[in-house]
Amino acid sequence: MEQDLVITQMMHQAVSEWIELAKQIPIEPLPEETYVFKEPNAQEWFIVLIYHDKAVLHAAIRNASCYQLHALIWANLPRVEAFQNISTSIFFESANFPPEATEDDMEDFLDAIIQKKNRLRAESGGPQPEHCSCCGHAFANHKMAGFPEEGQEMPTQGWMMCSEEGCTCFRTWSMEN
Repeated sequence: MEQDLVITQMMHQAVSEWIELAKQIPIEPLPEETYVFKEPNAQEWFIVLIYHDKAVLHAAIRNASCYQLHALIWANLPRVEAFQNISTSIFFESANFPPEATEDDMEDFLDAIIQKKNRLRAESGGPQPEHCSCCGHAFANHKMAGFPEEGQEMPTQGWMMCSEEGCTCFRTWSMEN
């Protein structure tokens, strides 16, 4: 339990440093808040990047800022020895907790993220679902985007977003080589 707390604190510090690095690239817009937590009943950590304004998150998904930040964090996680053998998920969310928000409000928010991860895991590797497990919109209307790596004609990894106006559904994808 104490080791989990140490890893959580280390991960939060590392993510904060990587967000500072993202400012120099520059990647924008960037999230206003970061939460790192371990799922209580599993050995899995969650990095939650919070945008206070849903419209700003929507723009960050569309202009590839979320994907670029995701890629930056994902590339750096294994470079920290303490993070090498742990399962980690990264989520981009819109929330703005008022000062009067309770611990229960925050627990509900984090539980919803765990449930989203469970739905994604359940559909992984299966046939294309009719509706997106993240946002509930028609899955067929989601758009895939990516950047080709140097020397390649087509992207082999990238992000997926919902085509519904204002939806902030975001996923990453990659193809096996």
